[in-house]
Amino acid sequence: MCCRTNAAVGTLLTLASVLFVAGVICICVGFSTDYWLTYNIDSTRFEDLSEDDLVQTQAKEEYFNRTRGLWNVCFLDRLPTDPYNAPLFKSPVDTHCRRIRMKMDNSYNTEEATRIHMLRLTLGLFAGGFFLFLIAFLTSFVGCLRRSSGPILTTGSLTIFGALFCSAGIAVFHGCIYVEEDQENNITEPKEGYMKTWSNTLKDMTNKSYAWSYIICWVGVGLTIIAGIFFYITHCAMQGAKKKKEKQIITVERYSAPAPVYTTPSYEKSLPRQGTLPPPIYYDKRGQPVYDNRGTYVYSNHAYTSPQYGPYYYSHK
Repeated sequence: MCCRTNAAVGTLLTLASVLFVAGVICICVGFSTDYWLTYNIDSTRFEDLSEDDLVQTQAKEEYFNRTRGLWNVCFLDRLPTDPYNAPLFKSPVDTHCRRIRMKMDNSYNTEEATRIHMLRLTLGLFAGGFFLFLIAFLTSFVGCLRRSSGPILTTGSLTIFGALFCSAGIAVFHGCIYVEEDQENNITEPKEGYMKTWSNTLKDMTNKSYAWSYIICWVGVGLTIIAGIFFYITHCAMQGAKKKKEKQIITVERYSAPAPVYTTPSYEKSLPRQGTLPPPIYYDKRGQPVYDNRGTYVYSNHAYTSPQYGPYYYSHK
């Protein structure tokens, strides 16, 4: 993804391409990993729990150290015996995880249905962003092959729109977390992720923080936005270089045009020439042109020759 228009344009486009690729890689890593949120449980306070809650410490996942992403909830040390009736599987990084439930059920109330729709919308916005990034990569490749500023401008627009789609996905994820932590919802029984069903002691024991997958995703969004801005700057630089080149071509054509050639009348085409003008013809005292033995005019070697100078002349060799 680099052009050869000139050094400045090549440098700008190379920088934009590097930022674009790095940003997309960061977003892909953050999207696919399960470290958006980390829940650390202070197990030293289990003795403060009631007997009913103490029984749940071996079954419900709220009492276990865990991480959460857009797809899975993963457990760091101990494993729950009842992870909301979801089977556990081993992730590529050797952690045991369960899938986040996104299947709609007619028994769900408004809050639960809203939460599931927001989870789906988060994934859909990220998918739309990745689609725009793919088109941006293709348009940048076409712009390099044709060395045209139009596809580069399109690449910058698609890159920024793709970054906005991903940032909107992160914003919807925040909305989903807000629905789960809202104390005014209508959830009355223990359900997946809803903090209202937790005991006050469990809420005090839980320390929630944003993890590296969430951070690297924001870093990728920032890099892609900067890359889009550099694509816009590259477009302007290519336009300036094109106008400068056109101006140079016009200047060269203006100063390299051939000089006008003097064309003699038809009756003088057979006469010898000095430069581009015919030499002066010699006249005798009667004002008649003098001919040589070949029947052609006799030309004077002097620039100014008058007929009154007599028959003395020098024929043009």
